[in-house]
Amino acid sequence: MVTAEGVLDQARNWIGYVEEPDGDTPFSRQWGYSGGAWCGMFCQSMVVAAGGTVGDGNTTIPFTHYTVTGVEAFMGRGAWSGEPAPGRLIYFRWGPYGDPVHHVGLVESWDGGDEIITIEGNINNSVVNTSRYLSSGTVVGFGVPAYLATPTPPPAEPPTQLSTTTIEDEAMNVYVGGNGAGRWFLQAGGNLVPVSKGDVVLKQRPAVNVIYCSDEFIKRLAKALPVIQ
Repeated sequence: MVTAEGVLDQARNWIGYVEEPDGDTPFSRQWGYSGGAWCGMFCQSMVVAAGGTVGDGNTTIPFTHYTVTGVEAFMGRGAWSGEPAPGRLIYFRWGPYGDPVHHVGLVESWDGGDEIITIEGNINNSVVNTSRYLSSGTVVGFGVPAYLATPTPPPAEPPTQLSTTTIEDEAMNVYVGGNGAGRWFLQAGGNLVPVSKGDVVLKQRPAVNVIYCSDEFIKRLAKALPVIQ
């Protein structure tokens, strides 16, 4: 169940890593190419570490230790894009020489503008967190892995709100008063329900405070608040 964020979490753990003095890395050893250029093998290792698969067929990503065939494989799957997105593989060509593709990394984030934040292996013999730019002319395109989509949580149901509509012609008079200690109660039948003075709409009457509210409101309020006998 590999996700883009899972792969990026694995890659973040390696930021700052520097290859061994002989040019070898755990990534190149993992794929049987000790001492080889390891930008693509770094990406492959991060996918596997996050629970994904690498190779031909129905895998998370195709082999991309050779960047040229990696691009061809993504295109062959119909999984090639001109747009960045977190977790996609970003392919580069540094200039008009040699292979048509020179390097690959992982897109960490993109805000829709020119700048792309990436995590890349084998830049100055290390793993770096850096910025690339679509306008640079070096970005070839993006391989789209077969990640599991992150589920969208269902929207939270709004809390039930008590109606405060005043319906005087269908209402009953309910006494609201205090106990002299700063506490207020709403008397509904024989029950006293604690309330805040600010929670009810009071109408001043001689010597008493009266609230007008419907019978339905009293029932709902009595269920929502603890009842003091």
